[in-house]
Amino acid sequence: MAQTLSFLHLLDTLQNFMRDRQLIKITLSKKRHKNSGLQNIFIKPILIKGIESFSTVLRFQTKDITKNLTADDILSLIKNTLSEKMILRHCDIFTTSNHIQAIMNKDGNAVTAITHQNKSINQITVSLGHNITKNRLIDPSNVTSRVYLKELGLIDNVEQIIPSMQHKYKQINKYLEILKPYIDKLRPKSQEALIYDMGSGKGYLSFVLADYCLQNNLKKIDVKGVEIRQNLVDQSNNIALLSKISNLTFETGSISDYFKKQIFLDGIVALHACDTATDEAIYMGIKNDASLIVVAPCCHRQIRKNILENMDKTNHSFLKHINKHGILLEREAEYITDTIRALLLEIQGYKVKVMEFINLENTPKNILIIATKLRLNKVSKKDTEKLMADLISIKNHFGISEHYLEELLKIKQ
Repeated sequence: MAQTLSFLHLLDTLQNFMRDRQLIKITLSKKRHKNSGLQNIFIKPILIKGIESFSTVLRFQTKDITKNLTADDILSLIKNTLSEKMILRHCDIFTTSNHIQAIMNKDGNAVTAITHQNKSINQITVSLGHNITKNRLIDPSNVTSRVYLKELGLIDNVEQIIPSMQHKYKQINKYLEILKPYIDKLRPKSQEALIYDMGSGKGYLSFVLADYCLQNNLKKIDVKGVEIRQNLVDQSNNIALLSKISNLTFETGSISDYFKKQIFLDGIVALHACDTATDEAIYMGIKNDASLIVVAPCCHRQIRKNILENMDKTNHSFLKHINKHGILLEREAEYITDTIRALLLEIQGYKVKVMEFINLENTPKNILIIATKLRLNKVSKKDTEKLMADLISIKNHFGISEHYLEELLKIKQ
């Protein structure tokens, strides 16, 4: 059913839908002029800290701007966009009972409204939940979190995740979700615990880990980020001060500067340390009797090269068909390298879990190795001998002379 309404009548109708909680969403579209930067506006009701609001996305050709607005702000925005400045022409209003298509006339003072009764949405109720299903541990509205999230370029001025950084936000939330139970159960060697984040980069993971410990009143847990680039170290320390995260510091260095030293630590995290740097991080944890070792390996060149060098020495001719294809050899090397790392950690008295860190669309390097030290139930001599036999069997099968972590640990067979 089509009818002609005044624009003010349309605003009154929209205001009633908002007041009665019948509004599901609003879409503004069809720009009047080709040179107009604004292309669409998307509006939906949400609930933030018990306050009803409206999530609003202004879509331009090269960016999105996200804001949370009041009902009055929404009405002003629609009036400004459709009637006064006449930037857009169409307004689609979806409610719990129907869909109204409103098309502005050339003068911006009247609208042709077409109402569709849609059975598929007839029983819909409006959900005001905001990020409820996502259950994020990192809350951008938190007074501490929002400082470093903004300084690191993850959120905008209205505490909304910047669209281009959604993948990073998901990644650090997943990281914290996985580590949370291990951090909660961390058994420090003294009254204070220290976790090293090796190769901390911009410090995303260091910040969320330290913030979680601070916000949840855990026993004193300090986080130390180690990064080779001095400018990132200075920047991260400044952000930590601005955020008032007192249990977080950054210092200049690399894994190779630390892994042979005897230092105090309770946990070590090294995500995407390249090739044998992952082994050095694991060794750093084992050497210093860390309760928790977490690594996300990146690159597996050492074993890949070793497989090719010893390919003719194996009795398994079928491996040549795998090894002649670069992508298959690369994946074979990944699985073998991380399997041996897990075995060596078990031999050293750790309980090991290998899992997917984050979906492949967020990062292709998505394998996470988590090792926790067995304090009470140590690995028996019999179990150790069995693990060693399995290690030897794997190496012989694939023509591997020695794994770098095995060399660091000086394991004799």
